[in-house]
Formats: sequence, structure tokens, C-alpha cells
Amino acid sequence: MILLQIFICSSIIAVPTIPCLLYVLFEAENIQQKLNTMMPLINRFMSSMHYWVLLKRRDDIHKLIRHMEVDWNLVQRIDEREVMLQHAKFGRFITIICGIMLQGGCLLFALRQSMKTATSIIGNETFITHLTTCPIYSKIIDTRFTPLNEISLVLQNLVILAISFCTAGGCSLAAVFAIHACGQLNVLYAWLHELVENNAKENDKAEQKLAAIVKHHLRILSFISHIEKITNVVCLVEVGGCTLHMCLLGYYCILDWNQNEKEGIVAYGIILISVTFNIFIFCYIGEILSEQCGQVGEIAYMTNWYLLPGNTALDLVLIILRSSIVVKITAGKMIELSLSTFGNVIKSALAYLNILRTLITVWPRSANASLIEKIRSDFAIFICYFLIITTMVPNGLSMFVDSQMSYETRLQSFGPLTFWFIAMVNYSCLLMHVDDIHNCVEHVKMDWLIIRRFENQKVMLKSAKLGRFIAGFCAVFMHCGVFSYNIVQGLSKSILYMENSSIVVRGLPYPFYNKILNVHFSPAYEFVFFLQCLSSFVVNCVTVATCGLTAVFVMHACGQMKIMISWLENFIDDKKEERISLRQRFAIIVNHHLRILSFVSRTEKIMNVICLVELIGCTVHICLLGYYCIMDFIDGNHQSILSHSMVLSSITFNIFIFCYIGEILSEQTEDAHAHVELADDQFTDSKSIKSITNGWNYSIQMNRWFLKPIGVWPLTLCETTVEKIGCMILTVISCLLICFLLIPCTLCTILVDTDLDTKIRMIGPVSFLLMAAVKQYILIIRSKNIDECIRHIRVDWSHVALNHEEDREIMVNNAKFGRWLSSISAIFMYSAGIFYTTVMPIFAKRTEIIDNETVRSLSFPIYRGLFDPRTTPSFEIAQFTQALAGYVIYTITISVCSLTAVFVMHACGQFRILMLKMEDLADGKERKSANSTHEGRLGDIVEHHIRILSFIDRTEKLLNEICLVDVVGCTLNICFLGFNMMTEWEHRETLGTMTFCSLLVSFTFNIFILCYIGELLAEQCIQISMKSYMINWYRIPNKGALCLTLIMAMSNATIKLTAGKFMDLSLASFCSIVKASVAYLNLLRTFYV
Repeated sequence: MILLQIFICSSIIAVPTIPCLLYVLFEAENIQQKLNTMMPLINRFMSSMHYWVLLKRRDDIHKLIRHMEVDWNLVQRIDEREVMLQHAKFGRFITIICGIMLQGGCLLFALRQSMKTATSIIGNETFITHLTTCPIYSKIIDTRFTPLNEISLVLQNLVILAISFCTAGGCSLAAVFAIHACGQLNVLYAWLHELVENNAKENDKAEQKLAAIVKHHLRILSFISHIEKITNVVCLVEVGGCTLHMCLLGYYCILDWNQNEKEGIVAYGIILISVTFNIFIFCYIGEILSEQCGQVGEIAYMTNWYLLPGNTALDLVLIILRSSIVVKITAGKMIELSLSTFGNVIKSALAYLNILRTLITVWPRSANASLIEKIRSDFAIFICYFLIITTMVPNGLSMFVDSQMSYETRLQSFGPLTFWFIAMVNYSCLLMHVDDIHNCVEHVKMDWLIIRRFENQKVMLKSAKLGRFIAGFCAVFMHCGVFSYNIVQGLSKSILYMENSSIVVRGLPYPFYNKILNVHFSPAYEFVFFLQCLSSFVVNCVTVATCGLTAVFVMHACGQMKIMISWLENFIDDKKEERISLRQRFAIIVNHHLRILSFVSRTEKIMNVICLVELIGCTVHICLLGYYCIMDFIDGNHQSILSHSMVLSSITFNIFIFCYIGEILSEQTEDAHAHVELADDQFTDSKSIKSITNGWNYSIQMNRWFLKPIGVWPLTLCETTVEKIGCMILTVISCLLICFLLIPCTLCTILVDTDLDTKIRMIGPVSFLLMAAVKQYILIIRSKNIDECIRHIRVDWSHVALNHEEDREIMVNNAKFGRWLSSISAIFMYSAGIFYTTVMPIFAKRTEIIDNETVRSLSFPIYRGLFDPRTTPSFEIAQFTQALAGYVIYTITISVCSLTAVFVMHACGQFRILMLKMEDLADGKERKSANSTHEGRLGDIVEHHIRILSFIDRTEKLLNEICLVDVVGCTLNICFLGFNMMTEWEHRETLGTMTFCSLLVSFTFNIFILCYIGELLAEQCIQISMKSYMINWYRIPNKGALCLTLIMAMSNATIKLTAGKFMDLSLASFCSIVKASVAYLNLLRTFYV
């Protein structure tokens, strides 16, 4: 029955809303019609959010109702029941008033809309229809005719009834629960007043009363915590929605006033009053609750505490300290609900109304082989070389000797020539290392014979399958890409003019020097075409062979390392090998490790030159193929675009496979190294080795992925000299790419005489580039801090208690959340950046005319006194370089977000572990610890707390300047992006509007992540103080509980992430940043207009 009610209510809201949304998107002809439909749509969205949040939290709501029931059962005294009854009446009164205002306003609006009529003429007939509360997309249902008009009216009125119940339900729940909490606090006040009465010489009775007060206080705080958990999303939706509603309703009232629509003014005025009253109720409830909680400490001090026997009065210190932390109801943890918040909501609604009123008028060979087999092998080698040379030499001659060939055609020939040359070098390297390849194959064969245990064979089989899959996938990509290119080029035709005649000539896949053989006529064309196809098959096989060999050999080595790791994990207590001593097991592991290292060394000896050639060649090929695709796009040659794109994809996948295999081997080696260190140092449990090492690598993996490509990864964390040199080279390249964008763009903004609109559009890219340059500089000079924080995290993972699975679970969950935040930030930034840097310059209609030719504009402007990018191939070179530089600046932004997320979430995880230790302080039963005394457990807690605070302090020193750059830069960028988006909207540039909108979302999300992380950290710090009070501190013997006051005092001095020490990063700061950006946007728009 309940499921049926949920389905009916959801259907009533969703079914009429979708056609209304489609009307706004596709049918509304102007801004006026869209705005008139916005309020009902927003109201339905808000109510849907209320409904689903309450539905999701129904178990919590049930617990709170049961909590209230228990509170009523626990009350025995008449005066206390009177207090609770008065508060219950007040909660019911607020609920009734809220329901009357909301239901009355919504029904009046529905009645007013239903009474209005519109006349439509179809053919020779005139129809009078009643207007619906929210227009419906006519291609789904045409509501102008009977009976569809009446059905839609009834259905939409049902929707209004359902959504008003959803909103009233959320408001009434918040009111009843909050007022009940206030009633319980009033009961607590009475108990505090009675604490001293008749207890001057009764120490035990005073302690019993104090224990009852503390328990009741804790019960109230847990009740309020559950209220906040249920209502914070509801309140966020209500604050945001009511702000928009008041803005739109004020706008509707102004319009109806101008049109002298008295009924509309009355209807919209009543709805405006009901919406304002609704948000006032939420803010008033938050204010009362905060005030009542704060009074607990005041009343505790105002009692005659000096009359309490013994040291009982000292226990009131903890109550006062806890009450000094103000308890507040929040809107999504962003905005604290209070009467001042209500005033801010009114101000925001009026500001948006002013903006709306002003803007509404504008907008990728065996050693034992026989003689015949040796002759066959040598003949195959000769044929392969012959086929490669028969394509490469004529291609080179046509490129260097043919004087009639144009520059563009030579550039088209250069790609295949380098591809064949690289294939010949790779083939020669494979032939030179044929003995090493044979030894590696024999090594693999011997490993399969040595390994006997079934689980180890499964690991080897899994690695072998992955190697086969990579090799097969590479073969499919390469052959499909190259052969599709051959077929497309062979099907192409061109006209050749010879003396007084013209002939149709078919194209070859690769250029051929006609003075060797004239391929314009048959059968020479068919012969050369067949040879070139065979040659491309050989070249593909060479490329696939190198990739396949690398994949198979490396994956085999990884499988062997996994086996060695499993042996290390079972080094101490392997029951299957109990007959073998530890020394013998250790010797087996060492021999196996040496065997793996020799195999990897031999593989590296075979592949190092090949990988170097592939790296250089693929870099050149990706560049050339990207240029070919751009030129084909300009010429409208869709077949060539498809073939070149497939070859580009296959070559990109090929180099990716090499890099991916190298990364897997490096990670597997590091994993094995870490296991060896832990086994040697600790002789610890195998599962703990795996969880600690994997956990540490897992937590910082995203940082390594983002920091290494831009050269910001600390050199002290690079293990080899080659890795350090590569990191320094990447740093230089990243700086050069940023300078390539920043300097010409800045010069263009300052020196070029352009109009104000263009100047404003240039300032946004310049500010973002300057942000990226400053952030990279700070990351480079703070590499020592990054190294210290990462090593701190590694030590924390190694210190996880072996018998505390819950601690490891907490750290893993926080690491997952940090990685998730980093991934979301990367998705937002890269997707928006690709649109802005790559898609928009190629597809958007940003052109200018030079000598009767239309040329395109780049995403980042370039000062033409340095370099003129308006003609081919200058535009393509500049575009490709800007795309690379764009990747660097976007990665810098993501790296900052990733570092902040991972470090802060690690600190939050440590805080949660600290809370578990505090819960066990009084009894010491839950956690097995070397400290069996209260003093020992308290010392461990303090040391852990100090370690966490030092890590946060180090993180803050690393990030505060970067966060300042982000706060200032994002404030300006959000402003400029909003301005650019409105300009694109006004010019009806869909692609530009989408691009700037995606950039706006990514920048807003980026600064939101920083503020959200800062809020989480501050909240965790405060929770240490709360936990100090909420444990059974009164059961700690002697004066041990007094030691907690230092922890509480330190926790009350909340440690926060700051933006250059100027601003605390919190959700309130995020709201301030958005407000500032909107204010600057309004100022900019006013100044520009």
C-alpha cells in the first residue's frame, strides 16, 4: 500500500512536469514566456526534492518519532509535562499556519490561472481554452481542445495539491522536531537549577543528578544531530528555491502592475507572502534552537555551583565548554539558518530581481631448426625488408626529388615515410636481439614448468590472458586503421591533365616516384597498389610484434611478482609449506626475485631502443595525423577524415599500450619492494602488508597521475636518476607551454587596439593563465612540503594497528572519497577544457576576412607582432600547441584540487580513528592496546591528536597561497565566464554558450570542492571537542576527566584551511564567492551596457 502511494505521488509530480520542461526548452518563443513558466517548474523541482529526501530519510524520521515517544514516557513530573505540552502546541500552531499559507497560496494561484482564458483561431473556427498553471509541450498533448484541456487542468491541480503537501510536510517536520528539542532543553534548565538544592552535604546524590543531566544533554544533542541530518538538504532546497521564488514572484507582480492586472497582483502577492513565511519559519526555528542550546552553559554557570560538595562543580566545566559550541541547523552545511540568514535571503532575492529586471531586454629461430627452416626464415626476412624498401624509397624520392610537389603534399608524404622508417628500425632491432627474444621465451617456458601450485598457476594464467588481450587489441587497432586508410586512398580518384587530354587517375595509399614506374596506367597501378598493401601489412606486423612482445613479457613478469608477493604474505605462517624452514623459504623467494629481475633486465635490453623510436615516432605521427585531419576537415574530405582518424586512434593506442605496460611494471615493482621491506622489518602478518602498501599507493595514486605529467612530482620521491631527469624535463616543457600561452595572450590584451567587448573577453583567459603559472610556481617551490605530507601519509598507513580492522576501513573509505573528488574535478575540468581549447576554435563560427579569405580564430589570442596564426599551417601549429598547453593548465588546476582532497580526507580519517580511541578511553575494552591504564590511553590520544594537527598545519602551509590564488581567480573567472555566456546567448552562438557554460560549471565546482573540503576539516576538528564531552568521562577515576578540557579547548580553536590567511575555506565562503562574482558580473554588465 505504501509503495503504491509513493508511485502515485511520484507519477502525479513527474508526468505533467516533463511536458512543461519540454515546452520551456523547445516551444517557448521568447524570454518572457520562459520566465513565466520558471516558477511552477522550480516549485515542482523543490517539492520533488523534498519528497525524495523525506522518503530516503523515513527511517531517521521514524527514529526521531520513537525518540519523542520515549521522551514523553520518561517524563514523570507535572511541571515538566506542562513544559513539553506547551512546546508541542507551539509546534502544531506553526505547522497549521505553514499549511494554511502554502495550501492557500498554491490553490489561489491555480484558481486564478484556471479562470483565465485564451482565444485561438484554427482554420475558420475559434476556440476558447482555459490556461493551465504550467504550459504543456503541444507536440505531446494539444491542450487547446476539449476534453484534453479539462483533463490537464484537473491533473495540474492535483500536482499543485501534492507539491504543497510535500513542502508543508518538510516544514512541519522541522518545526515539530526543533520545538520538541527546545522543550527538552527547558526541562534540562530546570534540572540544572535543582542541582544544588538540598545537596550541600550529599555528594553521592549530587553526582547522580549530574550524571542524569549529562545523559539527558547527550540525548538532546543526538536528537538535534538527527534533525540536522534529515533537514539540511531540505533546508538547502528551500533556501535556494525560495530565493528564486521571491525574485520571480516580485517580477511577476511588477509585470502585472504595469499591465494593471489586479487579480494577478493579488494572487502573486499572496504566494509571495506564503513563500516568505515558509523560509522565515525555517530560519526562526534555527535561531530558537541555537539560542536554547547556548543557554545551557549560561544556566550551568548561573546555578549556585560553589555550594556543590567536593570537586563536583569542576564537572560543570565540560558542560559549559560543550555549550560554547553553538548548535545550528544548516542548509546543506552551507548556510546557518537564523534570522540574519532570513535577511540575507531577502537581500539576495531583491538583488536577483534587480538583475532580472535589467537583463530581461537582452542574451580521442629455434636453435635446433633444420636447414630448410633457416633458409625459409632468411627468405622471409629478405621479403620483409624488400617490401618495406619498395614503399619507403619511392616515397622518399617523390618527396625530395620531385620539384613539382607542393609544400602541403610533401607534408602529407612525410607521415608515411617516417612510419615506414620507424618500422624498419624496429624490425632491425628485433633481428639484432633475436637471441635475447629466444632466451626470454625459454624463460617463460621454464617458469610455467617451475610453478606447481594451482593458485600460482591461476595468477600466471590471468597475466598471460591480459598480455594476449593487449596484443590482440593492438593488432586489431593497427590493421583496421592502416587497411581502412589503404582502401580509402585506393578508392579516391583525381583528374590528371596531360598535353591536350585529361585522364582519371586512381590514388595510391602512399606517394610513388613516377620516373621509376608510371603508376597512372594499368597494370603498373595495380602492381604498385598490391605491393604497398603487402608492405603496409609487414609494417603493421612489425609494430604489433613489438607491442605484443612487450605486453606478453611484461605481463609475465608482473604475474611472477604477484606470485612472489603472495609468498611474502605467507612467509611466516604458510601451513602448506610447514616442512620448509623460514631460511629455506627466504632463499626460494630471493632466488625467484633474482630470476624475475634478470627477465625484466633482458626484456628492457630488447625493448629500450624500440621504445625510444616508438616514443619519438608516435609523437611525430600524432602531430602529423592531427594536422591531416584538420586539413581534411577544411577541404570537406570526409573519407580522408575517417581514415586518418582511425590511423590516429591506432597509433595513440599503440603508444598508450607501451606507457601503460611500463606503469604496471613500475607499480608492481614498487609493491613488491614495499612487501619485502615490511617482511624484513616487521615479520608481520601478510594481510596487513598488503593492506598497508596497497592503501598507501591507492590513496596517493591520483596525485601521482596528475603531478608527474606536469613535472611537479617531488624529486625526492623519484627513485631512479632517469625518473628525476624526466621529471625536470617535464617541468621545463610545462613552463614553456604556459609561457607560450601567457606572454602572447597578455601582449595581445595590452597592446592591441580593440573594442571593449574584445578586451573583456581577453581578460578571462589571461587571468586563468596567470593563475596556472602562479600555482605551478608555488607547487614547485613547495615540493618539499608535498614530500613531507606524502611521507606522513605513508607512515600513518604503516602505523595502522594490525588488530584494528575498523581503523583500516576508515582510512580506505576516506581515501576513496578523496580519489572520487579528484576524479570528479578532473572530469569537469578536462571536459570543459577540451570544448574550449579544441572544439570551439575548430567548429565555432569565429572568423575574420583577410584578402577575401575567411580565417579562424584561436581559443587563446596571440599577439600578431610575435606570430601570425591566421593562415595554414600556422593556425594548425598554434592550435596543436595551445591544446597541449591547455592540458598543462587544466592539469595544474586538477592537481591542486587533488592534493587538497587527498590530504584533507586523510586528516579526516585520522580524526575518526582518534574518536574511536576516545570512545574506549573510559573502559579500554573495545580496542586491544598496549596501554592498559587510563593515563596510557589518554597519552596515546594526545599524541595522535598532536600528529594530526601537525599534518593539518603542514597542509595549510602548502595550500594557503594556492587557495588564495584560486579564490581570487575563480571569483573573477566566474564573473567573466558569466558575461561571455550572456554575450554568446545574445548572439545566438549555441556552441559558445555551451562551452562557456561548461567552463563556468567546472570553475564553480572547483572552488566548491576547496570550500567543501575546508568545511569538512573544520567540522571534524569540532567533533573532537563534542566527542570529548559525549564519552563516559564521568566514569574516569580520579581527576582524569579534567585532562579532557585541554583537548576540548584545543578543538574549540578550530583549525581551518585558509586562502592566504585572509579567508577561511568553508561553504559559507563559497556562497560569498558566488555572491561576489554575481555582484561583479552585474557591475560589469552595467558598465558595459
